[in-house]
Amino acid sequence: LLQGVPEHTDLAAARASPGGEKDKAVAHLGSMVAMAFNCSTSPVVPLKVMGVTLLEQIVKLYASTLDPDFEDATLLTQSQAQIMSVLRSALPSDASPIVTVGACNICWELLSSKAPVEGDVIARVVQLLTRALVTPEARRSGAASDIAFATVQVTVLSTLARLLVSESRNRAETRAAILALAEE
Repeated sequence: LLQGVPEHTDLAAARASPGGEKDKAVAHLGSMVAMAFNCSTSPVVPLKVMGVTLLEQIVKLYASTLDPDFEDATLLTQSQAQIMSVLRSALPSDASPIVTVGACNICWELLSSKAPVEGDVIARVVQLLTRALVTPEARRSGAASDIAFATVQVTVLSTLARLLVSESRNRAETRAAILALAEE
């Protein structure tokens, strides 16, 4: 919906537009992230699903958008703690499969963006992804179906594989973090 409308996704373009930034989506980014965070960390699974889906779209739209006020920072830099908290709650091996799949998509969008991501954030995201992998022994005690279990495993592994071969600006750090965890 907002793709292709730079005034809604680029703060500098919003400021330069007639009427300024106040009626543009980018001016309400903090509120959108807070809403997605609140939904994503809710104990109600359908609300979690909607929150993760919303956060996925937000990250997709704004992960590569640089903040015109701070060099080498994205508009999502200030929301990093909330994003990481959502990933921590959505990626444990006992999370709802649909929530985990959405969290994998957030990880992909975040780390494959053209914007710089700090090395410690990359390492934490990769660590969360690998923790989402479930051993067959742990799976036996879970309530998810075999298909849901397989879907989560394949999604996590494919996210890690896509990150290994991606041509993002953060490729070297991402690759190093994945390979370091693989060696453990």
